[in-house]
Amino acid sequence: MPTVMGLLGALPALDLMGEGIDLWALWVWGVALAAFGISLAHRFQRHFLDSKRLTFPSAVAATQFLEATSDASGGQSALIRARALFSGAVGAGVLTYLRDGAWRLIPSSFGISLSPMLFGVGMLVGIRIGASLVLGALIAWFVAAPLAFSNGWVNASDASSLTTWLSLPGIGLLVGGSLTTLALESRAIISAMVQSMRSMNTASRRFSRNAAIRVVISASIVVALSWHLFGIHPLTGVVVVFASMVLIDVCVVRAGQTDVLPLGAVGQFTQLTLGMTTKLSAGAGIAGASIASGAAGQAAQMVYALKVARSFDGLEKRVVVAQIWGALMGASIVVPTYHLLTAQSALGSAALPAPYVVAWKTLGEFVSSRSFLLPLHSDAAIVAAAVCGILLTLVERTSWHRWVPSPVTLGLGFLLPASTSFAIGFGALVVKLIALVRHDEKQIQPSIASGAIIGEGLVGALLALSAVWR
Repeated sequence: MPTVMGLLGALPALDLMGEGIDLWALWVWGVALAAFGISLAHRFQRHFLDSKRLTFPSAVAATQFLEATSDASGGQSALIRARALFSGAVGAGVLTYLRDGAWRLIPSSFGISLSPMLFGVGMLVGIRIGASLVLGALIAWFVAAPLAFSNGWVNASDASSLTTWLSLPGIGLLVGGSLTTLALESRAIISAMVQSMRSMNTASRRFSRNAAIRVVISASIVVALSWHLFGIHPLTGVVVVFASMVLIDVCVVRAGQTDVLPLGAVGQFTQLTLGMTTKLSAGAGIAGASIASGAAGQAAQMVYALKVARSFDGLEKRVVVAQIWGALMGASIVVPTYHLLTAQSALGSAALPAPYVVAWKTLGEFVSSRSFLLPLHSDAAIVAAAVCGILLTLVERTSWHRWVPSPVTLGLGFLLPASTSFAIGFGALVVKLIALVRHDEKQIQPSIASGAIIGEGLVGALLALSAVWR
């Protein structure tokens, strides 16, 4: 819920600028964004869940865990998967403790992140996605970065300037590839929706109509609140909400492919776009950008939950209710917690440095100055990357698709730390190598990968709790 409400970047940035909103308004804003994300995911769930391209690795991990612990499928197969899940979780837990526990016997990274969770994600996403991430990281850090340094396009003494420069072509690949895919599939999506409506019975039509109405209502509430709380004109608000719907689709699809939500990249892209196309103040631009990143976080959570629910009869209808209650309860806990934290320590201080908050504030003020310039030659890099994303997406539709990297995943390689991309790629490579030797690995591979994700998550949470109690 903190991510949905923008409390990890956007809203605290407004507080730093002296444009923060009251706690009750913060609660209402967070719940409204959550409702918008939930309604979008609910209405367009088939678009995400019926796609064979999207695996949603964490949802697979949760499903494997529930099936193994409940013995839902029964028989020897369930026992084999349960053992694989347990083995993966124990191995990941031990590795995580040796890395982050009291002894710290192994490093967190040596060029490749020693994260069982990332290895597990790689095992689930497959070799094409893993290879695309690695290729993106190699191009970014071993081609583009040296080129930017040697030509003086970035400050060699400022690592953040390089990260910013690399993120822009990465966003270009993401947006170019995603919008092209959306454009190519729009006709099929609309046709499928029309055919689905024609073949629906009365109850199904009522569900579809009600889901669409909920999207319109929740979007209208977000537009009204953005006007009342942040001074964003309703017409601008409508445009921002429609643009956010496209960016939310980008985020959820990327999460389905790689288990990574590029919320930071979406926030940056939206801030830059608003700064170049509108006359919004810095605070209003930050608030507008938080619509896409916040609602995308909630939409992804909803789709993950629906993915898990599909494996169990009678759970899909309960997911929506659970998500709504979760948003209400989460906001009720997060808002006072945020108030207590910021009352005790000032944002940006040594006790609460909040680097992401400072980044949102700096970028917001930068793009609202009306005289901002993109980093040197990054405009050409953005255009070249966007064109590359378009061309790769078009080639994906040909018989060469198996040998073409995924353009959006290639873009993520520019945005993620190289060690993270290499870890996911390593997991995908291991599965591919095993598949060349064994033909039954598909029975246990998802369970081992899911165990790795669960094991690191549980041990990491326990270590974090123990640190708090100290």
